[in-house]
Amino acid sequence: MHQRPPVVHHAPPAPEAPRTPGAPPAPHVPKARHAAPAPVVPHPEPRGVGRAAVSPPPAAAHLADTGADPALLGAASGAAVGLVLGGGVLYRRGRAMAGA
Repeated sequence: MHQRPPVVHHAPPAPEAPRTPGAPPAPHVPKARHAAPAPVVPHPEPRGVGRAAVSPPPAAAHLADTGADPALLGAASGAAVGLVLGGGVLYRRGRAMAGA
């Protein structure tokens, strides 16, 4: 029969006392330069821009044509309904076979 070696308990080392870190160095702040403010220059209005160049909105405003065909949307929604129903049928069949 084997004899176990004696168990020796070691105390963990004592934790160090918390220290306050030193103050961080002051950030570098560049010396302020006093420059003369930029002169204000009026910009001339470009040619062709102004009240006379703005055209009135069209009389019959409509949304942009996105290319969506109503018949294609109907077919896609019908296919989506068929897929959802088919998935439900397969789910029910799988549950029924697992319970049998």
